Amino acid sequence: MERFINKLKHFRRVFSRFEKLGTSHLGFLHLAGTVIWLRHNVNRTEIHHSRCSFGEENAVKLYTKTGDQGETALFGGGRVQKDHRRVAAYGTIDELNSLLGVARAAKPCAEVDDWLDTVQRQLFQLGTDLATPLDSAASWVTRVAPEQTQWLEASIDRLTAELEPLRNFILPGGVPAAAHVQLARAVCRRAEREIVALASTDEINANILAYINRLSDWLFTLARYENMRAGEAESKWSLRP
Repeated sequence: MERFINKLKHFRRVFSRFEKLGTSHLGFLHLAGTVIWLRHNVNRTEIHHSRCSFGEENAVKLYTKTGDQGETALFGGGRVQKDHRRVAAYGTIDELNSLLGVARAAKPCAEVDDWLDTVQRQLFQLGTDLATPLDSAASWVTRVAPEQTQWLEASIDRLTAELEPLRNFILPGGVPAAAHVQLARAVCRRAEREIVALASTDEINANILAYINRLSDWLFTLARYENMRAGEAESKWSLRP
């Protein structure tokens, strides 16, 4: 109980900081990540008692109204227009993450679902990294590291070894979960283009580009794997009719 109360107090202090900065989308991003942590680390009895202790007056609002004029705040301070390249980049990462949630809702096989859960969590970290300029004083932000890209590469190699060798282009489709993963792959490519555009004007963590480039390959491989596990034949396409 005491551990939960301390974590909740810390969470409220952090969110208050974002609220003062005028952070709406990013405040929600951090809120969602914290809620996920709490749900995985605190039992229901502790949550029930905390509600009794804190009461409704301590509820956190999800809107701040400070972005109503078309600006938003970044982690570590500073404000930009909502059509800024940085906002477009991490906004597309949010879109990608949501599509992976749709893929999971389509009930893929258990191991694919577990891997998608891992990548969704990595994308939250990547979005936070993008939303935090490298020159900002935000040492509490965990940046994307080479290990995440290495995890994708090892996974691609393992899955590829179980798949039929690729000799043709594959039409996106198959079972619903695989089709949604293919759609996520296309959005991942768009996210990569937007991150490249951002990197042409702003310095970013170099590990992000390697990760997002490898992620689209991983999603393509994962969609093929999900169709294989479901017994769904691939629709092949060739230059020659």
